[in-house]
Amino acid sequence: MAFSKLNGYALAGIVNVIPKQILCNENIERLDPSQREQLITVTGINQRRKAKQNEIEKYFSFGMDKLLKELEWNPNSIDILLCVTQNAKASIPALSCKLQAKHNLSTETLCFDINLGCSGYVYGLQTIMALIQSIAKPNCRAILCCGDLSSLLIAPDDTSTQPIFSDGISVTAIHQIHNQSEMYFNTSTHGAGKDAIYTEAIGDKVFMKLNGIDVFHYSINYVPTHVKALLKFAATPIECIDSFIFHQANKLINNTLCKQLQIPLDKAPETLSLFGNTSSASIPITINEFIRQRHPVVPQKIVLCGFGVGFSIASALLTIENNLYTCTEEWE
Repeated sequence: MAFSKLNGYALAGIVNVIPKQILCNENIERLDPSQREQLITVTGINQRRKAKQNEIEKYFSFGMDKLLKELEWNPNSIDILLCVTQNAKASIPALSCKLQAKHNLSTETLCFDINLGCSGYVYGLQTIMALIQSIAKPNCRAILCCGDLSSLLIAPDDTSTQPIFSDGISVTAIHQIHNQSEMYFNTSTHGAGKDAIYTEAIGDKVFMKLNGIDVFHYSINYVPTHVKALLKFAATPIECIDSFIFHQANKLINNTLCKQLQIPLDKAPETLSLFGNTSSASIPITINEFIRQRHPVVPQKIVLCGFGVGFSIASALLTIENNLYTCTEEWE
């Protein structure tokens, strides 16, 4: 496990972009009614979102426009732009470079992409904050674009994967602040689980495949230990955490994690029923929904934990302040 502690950084805003089109699991034609009912009960996923646009760049761009406008951030003030996605239409050039040009960010902006799935949001936060620490400039600002249009990776007749994954992205603003706020991170990789979620060429297309039993096995065997190690590193008792924002894998996995960690279910908000599994965007989507439901928000000490493709795990302990801007937009 790799631990790190960073001071003086905070989330300034989170804009999520969710497609308007809703697909209901109770209407899946290839499953009979009893199978649909069991699927919804086990996964907790009633509905999913499907994008009409097939380029994730357009969703990231829409989110960046909204976030920069609401925060009144000049594009020239952005020092880092990082994209975490498995959905880039082309491997060259980097998606972050395209977005830098489209939004007229400074030519001094550090831009690159990370190919990562469900743990990607926390990995992205840690990467950005470590980079900010290394930049010789006061008041650094960064943008993290995170998420996937998973429907583009799923075969139309795949009834094991299709009912779980949903489209959605998130854009997060991070800035340097002049106080002693602390963030703790823990990252680990169990590469032996690389075949739990993978892609396979079928004809001239590549589709995502899911081994549900392996995902469950790796999740319940490694995630609780990982979270406990983070809290030990941060010298913070589990009782002092206000909320645990887990990657929205499925209801069975997340409820099992809560039971193993002895966390009350009301301390682990869920968005599975509304949005399904939105890959690396599921954590920020759940943060925003948590804030919307419990407004006004007092400072909250929260744990974030993403886990999945790789099999990789990343967790963080941080504080959400009252002035965090949040918004979830529906778009085509």
